[in-house]
Amino acid sequence: MPKELICDLMKIALADKYSSDYITFPVHNRCIKRVNQHVGLSLEGYSCYIHCNDIRHVYNRHPEAHHYLCYIPDILKNFDSIEKEVVPERRTGGSQVVYKFYKKYNRNLVKLVKLRVHKDKTINLKTLFVMDEVVQ
Repeated sequence: MPKELICDLMKIALADKYSSDYITFPVHNRCIKRVNQHVGLSLEGYSCYIHCNDIRHVYNRHPEAHHYLCYIPDILKNFDSIEKEVVPERRTGGSQVVYKFYKKYNRNLVKLVKLRVHKDKTINLKTLFVMDEVVQ
């Protein structure tokens, strides 16, 4: 069901550049378990948040990857690898924790970047792009 919600939100975001619609869906139990095993983070009770602005960012900056947006639930649930990184936060000057989920689709390696938001237990889409072609 989240896949269809994301695809519908994509249509709205790309048809109306002023739309501020968003969706949320709970992080799948398989994702929670695997993230905890790989990076020691508990995503229990977290939701994934996707805003129209994020979709437009991916569409405008990474056009080759925008069709993978609908696959975000699959990328989270079935990622091939994950990395954790602490990066500077431009607005506040503080730092933020970013998680990078990698998933191979055919010959493409897709990188999904999510930002962890501490106060409201959501992970937000930051960006998504195709990194490179995977040699089989």
